[in-house]
Amino acid sequence: MTTLSFGKIINIKEQDYVYLGATLDIVYLAQIVDVDMTKRILIRYQKLQEFSPRKNDSVYKVVQLTTADFVGCGAHCHKTEKDSNILEANDFMFKGDLNDKDKNAIKEELLVNDGFVNKELQELIRGFN
Repeated sequence: MTTLSFGKIINIKEQDYVYLGATLDIVYLAQIVDVDMTKRILIRYQKLQEFSPRKNDSVYKVVQLTTADFVGCGAHCHKTEKDSNILEANDFMFKGDLNDKDKNAIKEELLVNDGFVNKELQELIRGFN
C-alpha cells in the first residue's frame, strides 16, 4: 500500500491532484489543471503585474509541471483546503509522484509570505524534506 506524502499524485472522481499535506480535519491538495488553463492563468498573472506589480492573489499560485505525463500542466495552489473525508479509501487512487524539480517549485511557491497561503499549510510544507 502506498502512503500519502507530499508530491504524490492522486485522482479523486476523475480529477488529478497533488497531495500537499493534512491535519486531522483538513487535506491540502493542489488541483492539476490542463496545459491550456495553466497558460491562461500565467498570462493573466503577467498582465496583472504590468498594471499592479504589488497585487497578488492565490488564484495565480500555479506551478507549471515537468513531471512525465503532466508536462506543461499546472499544479494550481488556489483553494487547497479540502475536508479530510475526501480521501475515503474507495474514492481516490494513486497515479505516481511528482519529480523533485516540481516538488521544490511547489514548496517555493507556497512558502512565499504574501498572505495568500494558509499558515498551517506552510508549516506542514516546511516539515517535508
